[in-house]
Amino acid sequence: MTRAGALVFREATPLVDALHVCALSTFAIAAPIMEKLQQNAEFFAARRSDPGTIIALALILTLAPPAVLMMIERLLGTRAHVPIVGVLLTLICLQAFHESALPGLLSIAMCAAAGGALAQGCGSYPSVRIFLSALSPAVLLVPAWFLMGSPVSSFIVGGPTRDLYPEVRSRTPVVVAIFDELPLVSLLDARGRIDARRYPNFAALAKQSTWYREASTVADKTVNAVPALLSGCYPHKDKLPIAGDYPRTLFSLLGGRYDVQAYESITGLCPKNLLGEEPLTSLDPSLKALLSDVAVVYLHLVVPRDVGLGLPDITATWKNYGAFCGDSPAHNRIKHYMACADDYRAFLKTLHRGTRPPLIFSHAVIPHLPWRFMPSGRAYATDDAPEVYARGVNETWSSDPFAVADAWQRHLLHVGFADRLLGELIVRLKAIGIYDECILVVTSDHGCSFTPGTPRRRLVRENHAEILPIPLLVKMPHQKVAALDSRNVQSIDVVPSLADALGIRLSWPMDGKSFLKNNERPAVKTCYSQNETRMTFAAGLPEQQTVLERKVALFGADDGLHNYGPQRQFFGVSVNSIPRVGNSGLEWEQAEPDRYLDAQPGGGFIPAWIRGRIHGRQGRIQIAVAVNGVVRTTTYTFIDGDSLRFEAVIPEQSFRAGVNSVQAYQIVGTDGKLALAPIRGR
Repeated sequence: MTRAGALVFREATPLVDALHVCALSTFAIAAPIMEKLQQNAEFFAARRSDPGTIIALALILTLAPPAVLMMIERLLGTRAHVPIVGVLLTLICLQAFHESALPGLLSIAMCAAAGGALAQGCGSYPSVRIFLSALSPAVLLVPAWFLMGSPVSSFIVGGPTRDLYPEVRSRTPVVVAIFDELPLVSLLDARGRIDARRYPNFAALAKQSTWYREASTVADKTVNAVPALLSGCYPHKDKLPIAGDYPRTLFSLLGGRYDVQAYESITGLCPKNLLGEEPLTSLDPSLKALLSDVAVVYLHLVVPRDVGLGLPDITATWKNYGAFCGDSPAHNRIKHYMACADDYRAFLKTLHRGTRPPLIFSHAVIPHLPWRFMPSGRAYATDDAPEVYARGVNETWSSDPFAVADAWQRHLLHVGFADRLLGELIVRLKAIGIYDECILVVTSDHGCSFTPGTPRRRLVRENHAEILPIPLLVKMPHQKVAALDSRNVQSIDVVPSLADALGIRLSWPMDGKSFLKNNERPAVKTCYSQNETRMTFAAGLPEQQTVLERKVALFGADDGLHNYGPQRQFFGVSVNSIPRVGNSGLEWEQAEPDRYLDAQPGGGFIPAWIRGRIHGRQGRIQIAVAVNGVVRTTTYTFIDGDSLRFEAVIPEQSFRAGVNSVQAYQIVGTDGKLALAPIRGR
């Protein structure tokens, strides 16, 4: 910079002030949002955002905030400049200290003080003004990097546009249904068969399809696993789950001949030109809804976590966050968790049979965490309570086996809801007249682990027997007899097998091989972990039997999903029939006690998740929970940080309409002489 240029930027002129506001706004607002979005570019894939919308978003984030601030400064005069700079610097400080252990309100006060002091420095020291002026090119560089240099560029530049459709003569309907985060072991009973009592629709389908018992995923992350399954190729670390990066998939294989009806909850692999109408989803693709969601993301970046603003959860779904702001927090959160099921059911209603054979594809984010549904479809949670046992970036489970067991119970109940949705899919296929003659593939993208001390979903050696194995049921046209295939099959084999069944010559190379042929299968299973590491495992996965035995020991059969605690003999017994002693001396801080004052067993919500903190004791104790005078579960407490907690989901039929009495007891004594000691509510 020349001496004359430096002199210009040393002076507080309207131009210099505007450059400062633009630069600080970029680093306070635009850059952190763009950084978060480029790290999670699947946000745009799930919404099927077009290039124009993404470019408009980048321009609005970069230009709109400083334009508004400069208008305010123009209205209020130059005296407003320092406060505006102070606000922007405060926002930058809040993001820098977002992960600190300081109380939220203290963080806000400290950041506001620091922002104000720095703003005064901007007005007092010419060297600071020169530094801020030097940052002004960021107004152009940050959005340019976001649009052209980050993973988001795949949405802007796009992929090959040439016709990829091979010649297809078949008219056989094809249906592919993918469930999310569903490990095979969750469906199995003590004999290693699909549990017909808990999951009747999966079991019924298995009776008229081929069950590929040794099927496994090739990736432990949805955005890699689903593209791999649909393309027949191992995942690529530099590709996004969109049609531009994966132009050759099941959709391009059949799209030239078939009527494509697709529901993608996370990915955007089906080209828009193959869909007769906009894909059905609760995610509003409009720019207005996108800006609303981005605003919620930004608040999560700047507002300390312990400051209660009732922000919607953004970690477990790509939902339209803005739609859940406005009513009561409980009502909004119920809508939040019900939306994925509502979307799927709405999609089922649109299924039809036309003049062209249908290709029906669905990927439902169920039974993925957060677990909120009973097998009946009723929600049992109204809040955003964190899954306290899986912490950190890798969601590593607590080493406390019973804390993990509580989570496992909720997952298995949610799998029951997935089973219900599968039944609804089959009913709909029969209603439109294609079930008997279609090829139906039902599978999962990947599994999840419930091994204490290991990551919940990231693949490591210690949890591979839960992450890799997935259900894979394939019903061929008019198949009525069950078959079992124990060869080493991987998810990348699905599309080659469909091409084989339909008599299609593949026009691109695939890593997978048709499992309909008696070809030689690989001796190992290959899977790519979330950190892009390629891992191999011996086919057969004998460790899966150990996981199954642990699950059966915990949850058994029949009522085991609710009666898996330490004193199962108390389940369903009146507290009047069990010896009782004086007060335990403990206190129970119950979560959401008002939920039990107006229960509606026939409605969409049932308050079956009993949980809370125990005060007055440090070590583990046994707990019995009674509803309306009947013990509905026994459980252990577990340590969560500096708190002693317990939780369990009890049967729906435990509740009556209206007011319900919920009482916790400490189980005291020896096995021969057990008694209940009431725990006082707090």
